[in-house]
Amino acid sequence: MAVSSWVGLSHQPVHPPVVAPATVATSSEAVLSKTIYLTLDMDMNELMYRKIRSAGKVWYDPAVFSYLEQNHIPATFFVSGLFAVAYPDLMHNLASTSQFAFENHSYDESSFVPHCYWLRTLTTDQEKIQQIQETEQIIKKDTGQTTTLFRFPGACTNAQNDAFVKSLGYTINDGTLTGAFENRT
Repeated sequence: MAVSSWVGLSHQPVHPPVVAPATVATSSEAVLSKTIYLTLDMDMNELMYRKIRSAGKVWYDPAVFSYLEQNHIPATFFVSGLFAVAYPDLMHNLASTSQFAFENHSYDESSFVPHCYWLRTLTTDQEKIQQIQETEQIIKKDTGQTTTLFRFPGACTNAQNDAFVKSLGYTINDGTLTGAFENRT
């Protein structure tokens, strides 16, 4: 059984829970046992990006990463391309360990469907492809990893977008995750 954590990366201080050191499981092991996968979204939209650039603030809490690293807790980060653009050194540093995986969360938190919270809506397939491909290229450059999973911004999607993103070669992650660390130990 896979469970996903929708913990956002916040600029507010975080007091992480005390957990036992995690182990990495393959897909077949996950089926036979109960495995929890920690996934976090590294979100960033244009407004957030402008704010961090103008105010010189950080849009994440470094203590989260320190805690994960110090306790050897593997995690999968669903990264928006704009977050990676804002923090290339963070991405590179996190990727220097095999404990973290990076997956695609589009470029700037634009929604693939209308009326998804306050997110701007992408209206053409070409815009969607551009968001996914640009993020893929940035993640590959910053981490050396190729993404295979995609999580929709705001978790807002429909069957048409699911089929479209799958046609690009991605597996849709809807908040559950199995086997993300397979062959990454």
